[in-house]
Order: sequence, then structure tokens, then C-alpha cells
Amino acid sequence: MMIQKSVEERCLLYWYYITVYDQLDWGQRISVLIKSDNETEIDQVSAVDMVENRWYSRNITFNAIFANYTLMFHFEVTNENRTFDPALNKTIYFALDNIEIYNRNCRDMTEPPTSPTTTSVTTTSQSPAATTTTTTTTTAEPPPPPPSNNLGLILGLSLGLGIPALLSVIGGVVYFIKKTKARPKVVAQNSEVTAEIPMTSRANADKP
Repeated sequence: MMIQKSVEERCLLYWYYITVYDQLDWGQRISVLIKSDNETEIDQVSAVDMVENRWYSRNITFNAIFANYTLMFHFEVTNENRTFDPALNKTIYFALDNIEIYNRNCRDMTEPPTSPTTTSVTTTSQSPAATTTTTTTTTAEPPPPPPSNNLGLILGLSLGLGIPALLSVIGGVVYFIKKTKARPKVVAQNSEVTAEIPMTSRANADKP
């Protein structure tokens, strides 16, 4: 049972799957109904709507006539496909997923609502052999925010910290070179020559 605060347009979104075999139609169909005092069909899909075996999405806008109502899904195979040869018999599968209801027209579904919406759905499946009923609960949540781009912050920190450090290193090297070149030379004062070597002509030195 679904409890609604007001009577207005609703948007039903769901995914469905029906087994199909080489475009053969055995009357496979899914009927969607709302029930309060009586049942009202709001949507129907069949094997004719399916081209291949895969998931299909569906959206339908309906009016909730009563504040309290039940949403039902009926799975049916209207044509008998059983044969005397078991090898020729086919199995037909039905499946539903992501059943969501929003308080708006489907034309206005440009983005999900800002707050999560929880909906309890009663699902009824029918076939010539058996009928089963299951209850599922679906929750619609807003998408997570996109990841932030930190490229600007990284570049700003790199430039802000790297350039001053580089300038400090260059300044230290220049200061060291200037101090080395400006160092004074040490000159000894009051020094006297204690011995002198006379310069004698080689020719005079060889004479007897």
C-alpha cells in the first residue's frame, strides 16, 4: 500500500525484460495497474515492443485518483506454447528493475529530486501455471556531486612555494661568490733580504 499526501500527477519509471524468440509472439505482456476501490490499467508492454532480448526502460505519467493506492505489475502469457516434444518447449522470463515513482509529470523529469523518495511496490506475476506475489522497496537518491578539480590549487601551491625557495638558493650562491672575491691579500711588512747572490759574468769566471 502506498500512502500519498495529495492527488496529482505521478511519473512511473521502470526497467523491464521479456524473453522473445525469433520474433515469435506467444502473447507475452506486462500490465501495470493502480488499485484503490477498483483497478485501472496505466501501462502495458508486450513482446511486440521488444526487438531483442535485453533490458528496456519505460516511463509513464498517470493520475493518482485516490490518496492511497496499490501499484501492481501483471506478467501474462496469453497463448499456450507447450508442445508434446519437450525439446520444442520454450521458457519465457519476466523481470523488473529500478521501479521509481516521482510526484511530477514525466516531461519534467530533467533531473532527480533533491531528496530521496522511498516507495513500496507490490508486484504480482501471473502465468498459465502459477501466480506469485512479491513486494519490493525502491529508493531514489540524488546523484553524487561531480569530483572537484584541484588543478588550480596544485599549481598555485607549487608556484607560491617553489619560486621563493629557488630565489633563496640563487641569492645564497651569489652572496658566497661576492664574499670570496672580496677577501683581502696578506702582505708581510718590514721584511729584509738577508742574502744576495752576486751576478758574475761567466766569461770572467773561467779565466785562470
